Amino acid sequence: MQPATASSVTANEDTAIAPGAATAMARLQRSPRHGEWVTIRTDAQTGDSLRAYVVYPQRSTRAPVIVVVHEIFGLSTWVRGVADQLAAEGFIAIAPDLLTGKIPLGATDTVGMQAAMAAIRTLDPAVVQRQ
Repeated sequence: MQPATASSVTANEDTAIAPGAATAMARLQRSPRHGEWVTIRTDAQTGDSLRAYVVYPQRSTRAPVIVVVHEIFGLSTWVRGVADQLAAEGFIAIAPDLLTGKIPLGATDTVGMQAAMAAIRTLDPAVVQRQ
């Protein structure tokens, strides 16, 4: 495999994963694919749910589904960009927000390490297990 050159990176901008949140946001804003926030009910009895960002490929036929799991810092703009890239490759990409309710919806970038650690400490293991 050959390393990418400056010209190949520019030519393949929409087929490569964005290197950072700023680039990812710009790509999301001009993406022709449909991405949306959804709420997934995980338990009808308790009413538990979690948010997810879903991106659909540009196709009219059935598509395979892939789950995009974010790192410890939450569902960042960059992770949403990764989901968009997978949709560009033909997948329905579902990125669940595993910190639902702990970090504001639509945060445009990764939260700081201290805030992420504080949010994770507030997770109730029983609720996480149900979800």
